[in-house]
Amino acid sequence: MPFQSDGRRVAAGTIDANGSPSGSDGLPRLRASFFATDPATIRLERGDRTVTMWLVGAAGDGKYEAQNVDLVHQGNTLQMNWLDTNTGKTDQLQCQAR
Repeated sequence: MPFQSDGRRVAAGTIDANGSPSGSDGLPRLRASFFATDPATIRLERGDRTVTMWLVGAAGDGKYEAQNVDLVHQGNTLQMNWLDTNTGKTDQLQCQAR
């Protein structure tokens, strides 16, 4: 299925996440933007890295994938595995929308 983007961002926000670079208040941060595309996409920013993730499988499952990152979106919660290619370590992040 080809990536179809009309550029419509449907939601964006800052997410508190364990194991992620901290904001000025010391809490770990991710920035997520959700796009109404076919298939649905999420753009994540973590520190100096940005990834675009695509929905895989049924929309109700909330599973997204990108290179070195996989994610499950359920309500206001994101659970993800993010491979640090510098260390070879996979960070398991439990995230909550602010």
